[in-house]
Amino acid sequence: MKKLIFCTLFAAVSLLSVAQSFQQGNKLIGVGYTFGTSGYDNTKFTFPPLFGQFEYALTDKLSVGVSVDYNRFTYTRTYDQATVGGGNLLPLLQGSYHAFTTDKLDPYVSVLAGYNFYYSGASVATSTLNPDIFVAGAALGARYYLTENIGLFAEGSALLLGEAAYLKVGVCVKL
Repeated sequence: MKKLIFCTLFAAVSLLSVAQSFQQGNKLIGVGYTFGTSGYDNTKFTFPPLFGQFEYALTDKLSVGVSVDYNRFTYTRTYDQATVGGGNLLPLLQGSYHAFTTDKLDPYVSVLAGYNFYYSGASVATSTLNPDIFVAGAALGARYYLTENIGLFAEGSALLLGEAAYLKVGVCVKL
C-alpha cells in the first residue's frame, strides 16, 4: 500500500514539474481552415473559410485574443433556383483558460464575443457587407506542439447568440 501511495505521488509530482507549452507572456499567432460556416445547402466557396488569430498569455492559465474568420460563397436558392452570393466576416474577442498543459499539449476552454458581418447580393461580385448579428459563445480546443514553437490545433465552438457551430483546424506559432 505504501508503494502504491509513493508511486502515485511521484507520478503526480512528475507530471506537474513538466515544462508547460503555455506560459505567461507567450504570444501566439494561428491560421487555418474553418468547417461549418455557410449554413446553406449547395454551397460553393469562392473564397475558402479561413481564419487568423492572435493570443497573449496574461498568466500561465489565462489568455486574451482576437480572431477574424472570412469566407465568400455562392448558393442556389431553392424557391427560384437563383444563384446568390454571400459570405461572412467574423471578428471575435476570445478569453481562454488553459488547464492541464504539458510540454507538448495545451488544452483550453474559451468564451467568445464578436459581431458577424454578412455579405449578401445577387452575386459575389455585387454583394455588399452588412452588419448582421452580435455573437457570443464558448469554445473547447487544444494545441499540440511539434517543436517548442510550432504546433497544430483544433477548436470547436458554439455561438449561442448567432446559432452557429464551427470547427477550426490550423497551425500555430509562438512568437
